[in-house]
Parts: sequence; C-alpha cells; structure tokens
Amino acid sequence: WYDYRSALSEPIGDIHVTVNVNAEGGVAYIIQSQGRNVSCDSMVVVNATPNYGYHFDHWSTGSTQALDTIAVAGDTVITAYFAKNQYTITLLSNDASLGSVDGAGVYDYLDTITLTATPTEHHHLVRWSDGNSDNPRQYVVTGDATLTAIFVIDTYSVAVVSNDPTRGMVSCSGSEFGYLSPCTVTATAYTGFVFAGWSNGVTANPYTFAVQSDVELTALFISEDEQMFTITVVSDNPTMGSVSGGGMAMSGGEVAIHATANEGYHFVRWNDNNTNADRTVTVTANATYTAY
Repeated sequence: WYDYRSALSEPIGDIHVTVNVNAEGGVAYIIQSQGRNVSCDSMVVVNATPNYGYHFDHWSTGSTQALDTIAVAGDTVITAYFAKNQYTITLLSNDASLGSVDGAGVYDYLDTITLTATPTEHHHLVRWSDGNSDNPRQYVVTGDATLTAIFVIDTYSVAVVSNDPTRGMVSCSGSEFGYLSPCTVTATAYTGFVFAGWSNGVTANPYTFAVQSDVELTALFISEDEQMFTITVVSDNPTMGSVSGGGMAMSGGEVAIHATANEGYHFVRWNDNNTNADRTVTVTANATYTAY
C-alpha cells in the first residue's frame, strides 16, 4: 500500500515488494533501485544486455524494449528472453575448374556445421584459407566468415637412373611434375657403350612424355657384344582386365609384370600357365606374356 493510514490517520509507512529479473544468454538487471525491494506501485527501470552471439528478443511482460519501465504492483519476476544471432558462412574455391565447395549458408551462433571441398579429377585440396586442411571439416559458427578452399593439381615424382653408372649417365628435366606436365629424360653413353633403350621399352633419346603417375625409369647401356630383349605384356580381353609392367632388360635380367582384373572378373593365368598376377620374369629372349 502507498501512504496507508490507520483509523487514527497515523502514517504506517510504505509496504515493499520484491522484484527479480532472470535471463539466459545475456544480463538483465534493475537500474532505478539500489536493491530488489521497491515500494508497491513504483516504476522500475530494467535493462537487458545480450552476451556475444545473442540479441535481446523480449521481456516476459511482452515488451520488446531492452531498456524498459515496469509498473510494480506486487512481488514480480521479470524474465528477459534472448535469442542466438544468425551468421552467414560464405565458401569460395580458389579456382572453380579445380574444385567445388559445399556447406555455405546462414546458421545460428555456435552451430557445428560440415564444410566439404570436392576437387575435380587430378586435383586435390591443399588447405582452407584459415590454415585448416581437414576435408570434410567441422566448423563452429561464431560470426560471419568467408572461407576459401585452395585446390592444386596433383603432382608426381620422376626418378631416372642408369643400369650401370660406369657405362653411361642420365638426366631429367625435373623431379616433381604436375599431372600431364611434360618431362624429358636423356641418356648419354660413355665410350665403348651404347644406349639400348629405357626400362619401359621406349628407345627414344631424349624421351619426352606427359607425367600421369609416379615414374621410375632406368636407362639401359650395353656393350657391343651384349644384347637387349623386350618383354611385352597384353590382356586377352581389356574389358575384363588390364596389364602393366614389361620393358627391356639384358639377358639374365628381370622384369616385373602385373595383371589387374576389372570389377566382376578375376585373373586366371598367364599364357605360360603361371597363376601369379604379380610376378617377375627372367629375361632370356624377346617374349610376350598374355594375361587371361
């Protein structure tokens, strides 16, 4: 009661009530009063201040004013309601021809989202612009952000050696090459020897080729009384499987050959009835190995 008087008209004094404020996601407090006890029918000024990542939405009284005046008629609990901010995550590719990105959008504060970088064939993700290299990656939203996926072309190594360093030397135009980049290898025979070919069966010198995978090449140098032989590998049906390996070697040397079945098929044998799909053959003459 305010200014309540007894039957003798003697002032009794103010009757005080308690005002409490609640909040989650921010801070809500009373400005006007030094404490929470105020006189009944007083006007109380309340204020709501959101924490980072939140914004004030409304009071339990229905007011949408963060700084508001409330008429107090009794013990009162006033609640400030806050909501999470929404932020925009923008994703970019350093080159759309190298790869694409997925996961951009508008999200709530502290949402955990998945960002994915998908490289085109023969390319790969190096990192994101913030230094993270995970793919896909989990990202916690704390504000507006722009992230760029850095894609680069796949690279491969080329190693070239001599079958005998006392017979000849080799050189290569590099050691690391991007996919389909040209590589040139050269073989130089010493006096008394000749270059017979490369271990993959190619006899061109210099030899230039487009790099599509890691490559190991041996330059084969022979004397005049020595002979080189070629091992050739073929598949009896390329729709069922493929082969690799073969090449050149001197008599008594070894050459690796491989047979790989396509999905839905299996390797049976070579034409010499050997059943090992991956094997090494000893070279004694020119020969062709067919995989069935």
